[in-house]
Amino acid sequence: MGDAAMPIKSKRSIITNRQLNFTLSPVDMHNPTQKQMPHSLPNYAIDGTWNHHQSIVLDIILHTIFKGYYSKYSNIPKSWRSNDAIEVNQRFSGKIFTPIVMAYLSKHPIKAFSIQEGQDVEKIERDAYAKQSDDEYKKPTFEEHFQDFLNRNYKYQQFLENMAQTESAFNIDIRYSFSKLDLFKNYPVLERYKDKFFEHAQKIAETKFKMNYKVKCITKAPQFNKKGIRIDKGEMVDAVYVMDNFEQIFSMDLKDDLLVVNFKSPLGKMIIHNTLVLDTDWPPDEVLDLGKNAYFLFKRFILNKVAGKNASAQINLWFEEIKTFLDLSWSNNSGVYSIIKLAFNEMKKKGLIQDFSSTKYAKQRLYRVILETPQKKRKKSKAPAPEAVETT
Repeated sequence: MGDAAMPIKSKRSIITNRQLNFTLSPVDMHNPTQKQMPHSLPNYAIDGTWNHHQSIVLDIILHTIFKGYYSKYSNIPKSWRSNDAIEVNQRFSGKIFTPIVMAYLSKHPIKAFSIQEGQDVEKIERDAYAKQSDDEYKKPTFEEHFQDFLNRNYKYQQFLENMAQTESAFNIDIRYSFSKLDLFKNYPVLERYKDKFFEHAQKIAETKFKMNYKVKCITKAPQFNKKGIRIDKGEMVDAVYVMDNFEQIFSMDLKDDLLVVNFKSPLGKMIIHNTLVLDTDWPPDEVLDLGKNAYFLFKRFILNKVAGKNASAQINLWFEEIKTFLDLSWSNNSGVYSIIKLAFNEMKKKGLIQDFSSTKYAKQRLYRVILETPQKKRKKSKAPAPEAVETT
């Protein structure tokens, strides 16, 4: 393993969307014959290409939007529970990001209705079944009877009308304009993209995704007294948008020096929403200098473990989960070992991790990654951590 690298104190200039960090892995099309589009991975499906250059440009666009919404406040809030974050959330989306709406958009209207009614779907089906023997409701199959039962349910039909109106709000354009000059001034990292910035943005716009995107829904806003002191923590829950079709994150236009992006899809709006309610992480600037595999591995497995409530002194990663995430379907594992080792060595040289090692555990390869040692005691990863012996 050699001497451990001493982690450096780094700036953290760009916010990142946590759910995208967890989901998106690289898909390059250097040889278009290698992957047929759309291409399915364990976490998502893609029609197009996704690399670290596109990811960095998207993060900068999202961070610029984020700064615009929070520009009037003296400090960026640390929690979605802050008064400022609640105010921004209401300005952007009002109350349309709810578990009910996410279920409806996921093409599960019965589930959405059951959430609204505080019942489970089985209860609604039992009510329909109880009426199946009535002559008025008689149908050849239960499926036909159930649909007829719903068609006759006034409350359900009203619910569908309301949901259709809400759904329309997810398909309107939300437009943002960015000056290329301002972007390059505010984000020095873009200097490397001075000739290809718009090309990377265009590739993002051309790429379509299908995934299960976890949305943060504020079901109960925190309460504050007249002095601004919080007296009720409120409640946030996870709801999953199960995509039925491929969607762009945004489309784009170029107008002289302006980059104009249009977030028209539901997915694009959910990504902005999650960013504004601080389902985010701030990578050290050194992450932006990593190669493709190291970059995506750090954002997926390590970034969320180096700060906040999930901070750990070390994490353990299985070879197969790394190989699967990077979409390395090679039969020659020795080549994959080399790629993973190179990625961790890159992180180590940048001071992003202290050290790493690998061992065999239950006939499988396990990587132990030592993170920056904090002053306060941190928890260890729950994955098994046998005595590490470096292997090749």
